[in-house]
Amino acid sequence: MINILLVDNFLISFKRMPEKKEELLAAGLSSEAADGIIRIGEEAEEKAARIGQPKNVLDAIGRIGTLLKDLDTFIKTQSKQDQEAFKKVMEKKKAEMEAAAKK
Repeated sequence: MINILLVDNFLISFKRMPEKKEELLAAGLSSEAADGIIRIGEEAEEKAARIGQPKNVLDAIGRIGTLLKDLDTFIKTQSKQDQEAFKKVMEKKKAEMEAAAKK
């Protein structure tokens, strides 16, 4: 069973995702891809603020799944270079999440 701390750690880790365009550009993403990723993140934050805190772990996981699906759908419309750069960013976030979960 997924632990609420694991979900919290994922959310905290994901919130540390590069939010500044410069950071995404430095990771190798194009300006258009960076703008799209930032927009999707901002939209997810706005929606979360409107609907409030997750009711339970499954609700939190569902929200994370929706965000990741939206990002995946978007990045598939971008160049192979952007897709590879985004994959590296997400692998780094995953490693951070796993490290935080071990604490």
